[in-house]
Amino acid sequence: MPTKRLVIALAGNPNSGKTTVFNNLTGTRQKVGNWPGVTVEKKEGHVSRNGYDLTIVDLPGTYSLTPFSIEEVVARNFLLDERPDVVIDIIDASNLERSLYLATQIRELDCKVLFALNMADVGVVLMRVAEADQAFVRVIAVLLVTVFLLKAALLPLGFWLPQVYTAATLPVAGLFVIMTKVGIYALLRVATIGLAAAPFTADLLQPWLPWLALATIAMGSLGVLAAKSLSMIVANLVVVSAGTLLLGVADLSAASIAALLYYLVQTTMVTGALFLFADALARQRGAAADWLKDGPKIASVLFLGIGYLVLGMAASGAPPLTGFLGKVMVMQSLRDSPQGGLVWAALLVSGLISMLALARAASVFFWESGPAGLERPSAVLLGPAPGLVLALSLMLGAVAALTVAAGPVSAYSRATADQLLSRPAYVSAVIGDPAAILRERRP
Repeated sequence: MPTKRLVIALAGNPNSGKTTVFNNLTGTRQKVGNWPGVTVEKKEGHVSRNGYDLTIVDLPGTYSLTPFSIEEVVARNFLLDERPDVVIDIIDASNLERSLYLATQIRELDCKVLFALNMADVGVVLMRVAEADQAFVRVIAVLLVTVFLLKAALLPLGFWLPQVYTAATLPVAGLFVIMTKVGIYALLRVATIGLAAAPFTADLLQPWLPWLALATIAMGSLGVLAAKSLSMIVANLVVVSAGTLLLGVADLSAASIAALLYYLVQTTMVTGALFLFADALARQRGAAADWLKDGPKIASVLFLGIGYLVLGMAASGAPPLTGFLGKVMVMQSLRDSPQGGLVWAALLVSGLISMLALARAASVFFWESGPAGLERPSAVLLGPAPGLVLALSLMLGAVAALTVAAGPVSAYSRATADQLLSRPAYVSAVIGDPAAILRERRP
């Protein structure tokens, strides 16, 4: 099989962490010289991965592609003349206004662009904010946190989620689940690397986030009880899981973050798979779709029934599957917190409510065939599509694998949590010694 060759260009502002990414990707496999006709240093590395021969070029750090300096001329000419297969633009999260100018220019070149956000500077910059500016910066941090919490569906910002998710096609709703978890993970990263670094932002999430997270669990549980379709049940289960995960973000201990990361993986897979199951059931029930009402008898009872049982147990937290293990980790990590008793009560009650709602839906879909004379769907829609069966099988296998490998996965989650809390080590790995960096500014 012939080797595929790709040229990847690393672009970004000076001191954005671009060269650190280059060194981590290429290691010692580098060639250092000068760009043709100028004295600007040229770094090029070669890596072979998964049948691809990758040539990675570290472009000079620039603020724009306007040819005012030699570095900008070199970077601009390479992107226009060499046309790399992919451009990775390293963006400094602590100065988006300055970084996004270059990002916009690269995007206008019609290149294939991947934007990588370097958050290491956030913590460094926050520690250096003058006292007179701290109130203003704290307001900006509140706005940033609010954006992430809106995506994470925290009460009172989460009323949009069930209606929006169920308005989309159900496989797309399964993808939306990932988007919600991205908001939670982004908040976790900002909290550990940025907010915790400075005294005036360290308490930004306290004491209000734990209480709103508990209220989110309660809201999602009520939505599960009131739901009239399987997809609406699953959408509200996403809300419950978001509240559970945000409890870990609020605590920010190594144990709570490890529990958060484990539970994040399992709840994303389980709720995403349940949306796919809702789609498979709707295909076989004609006009009844996934509504909790009489409909034709399901044809693929064995496959869908077993899959629904496994995912229902995992979603409600029934032992011995991943949902049970994840909730136990969360409860153990928060038992000594001020809201420890309420956390235990909320997770146990929400699990019971989820179990009852999913059992009620199962009785409608698998035991109640509906009155005689109901129109059955066409033969084309009678069984799940082959691609859907494969996707469901893979998701069920992933849930089983996460249960069997709970020990190694939880250990990995704990190691990840320790790294997230080691902010100085992260900053050093990405940008080196912050004191040694010369911050370039332009009028």
